[in-house]
Amino acid sequence: MPFHQVPENRVRWDEPKCDPVIVIDVDEPDDKEAADCSKDDEEELQDDYDQSTYVTYVPKEVNFGVPHPSDVVESESLSCVDSPKITYKLSLPETVFSEGKLSNVQIEAVIYACQAHEQRLPSGERMGFLLGDGVGLGKGRTIAGIVRENWIKGEKKALWVSASRDLELDARRDLDDVGALDIAICPVTRVPYSKDVEHYISKGVLFSTYTSLMSKKSGNFSKFTKKVALSGQK
Repeated sequence: MPFHQVPENRVRWDEPKCDPVIVIDVDEPDDKEAADCSKDDEEELQDDYDQSTYVTYVPKEVNFGVPHPSDVVESESLSCVDSPKITYKLSLPETVFSEGKLSNVQIEAVIYACQAHEQRLPSGERMGFLLGDGVGLGKGRTIAGIVRENWIKGEKKALWVSASRDLELDARRDLDDVGALDIAICPVTRVPYSKDVEHYISKGVLFSTYTSLMSKKSGNFSKFTKKVALSGQK
């Protein structure tokens, strides 16, 4: 069986029962080569894992509204869980749906939030709702939809807490985008510590940061948060 010229430290021969020529590397791979192969294998496995564990998300209980402008996915295991039945009826104007001010995914979140807020816990407190959507899915727009829905139902006060004062502009934009141009928004920093919050905003959205909530000087603000966030009074 003739040998062909091959690189040093490699053995090559013709397999008598088939046409291909086989080349075998008899050297141990160096550390860099092994690391590169390992990294490539991990990335390939991760790609396969990501593709197999996430599926496209489509609202199961909402059959109206425009599709979300970007791709929305959920874990494959979560997709096997049935969504809660919808019992809440929205009061938002039809234009919010027909003009795409909220996508079907955001509409679903607004419905479930308002449905939860109608219920009371055994302690008597109002049930909350955690919106755990990922980055870029439009949580601010969804919150604005919840605020407007409650505004139409007669709930004229809302507390919007965010990480940064700069996000007040985003909150204003989101409210405008859902058609809530008539809902005022007031940053808590505009209210002097010695003044009553309601003197500056009797209805609308009070915008605050987490830092302001924890401020020891915000005694007047604490009264407002208790009234708006805890008592559930209009």
